[in-house]
Amino acid sequence: MNALVSVWETRVADFQAYCEGVSYEQTGGVHLRRADPNDSGGWTVSDKLDPAASWKSPGFKQSPNRPVVGVSWNEARAFCDWLTERERREGKIRSNQSYRLPTDAEWSAAVGKKKYPWGDTWPPPKNAGNYFDTSGAEAMPGLGAPVAGDDGFAFTSPVDDFEANGSGLHDLGGNAWEICEDEYRPSLNDEESTKAVPSLLDERAIDGTPLRVVRGGSWATRLPLMMRSSYRGRVPATYRDNQTGFRVVLAPSPR
Repeated sequence: MNALVSVWETRVADFQAYCEGVSYEQTGGVHLRRADPNDSGGWTVSDKLDPAASWKSPGFKQSPNRPVVGVSWNEARAFCDWLTERERREGKIRSNQSYRLPTDAEWSAAVGKKKYPWGDTWPPPKNAGNYFDTSGAEAMPGLGAPVAGDDGFAFTSPVDDFEANGSGLHDLGGNAWEICEDEYRPSLNDEESTKAVPSLLDERAIDGTPLRVVRGGSWATRLPLMMRSSYRGRVPATYRDNQTGFRVVLAPSPR
């Protein structure tokens, strides 16, 4: 890879610096993952838009060293543009370098060739990552059976809390889904994934705009299929939820 990949996901503190630097005020709300009791005695799981939610308040308490969530692909790209301009001005990067979102191929290279981010074994070993565990199930009953074990975090966790992979990168599995630069294509997923999740065959958002690739799973991910290194999710460019954040890369600027 020619790009240098950030060792962790973009933090709340980082996004706050961006918002303060450009006087950005987020509006429009965030979709919150939730499970509500229904009339049948069970639970109805949804990702409802909460107009009052934001990256500052995504349905649970955040702290400066946790991954920012509740941001869109558009907002993540704006952050990259701001960071590029600031660090060029401060002499921290060269004029022919820029920050951007990773491509799907760069993200694949970063996570490696194992079946899961932690390796080829199931269930995940202790400290494999921040997924939907018993802590999450206690905080949000009804989301389903947790992954075996308890990582100690019901929602997001500090970006450096879990062990880095062989390349020194944290949280390529779990904590927050990571937005990539690429447009989503159904062919990026294998047949097993598209059969299990038929919506992965959708090529466009409801409004006809391109969908964007997300990788890696989140604090709410519990299905083994979605925890695989090769699995691709997808979101519209303007969509925000409290499971999705992003990681940046530093790369040569296009000529």
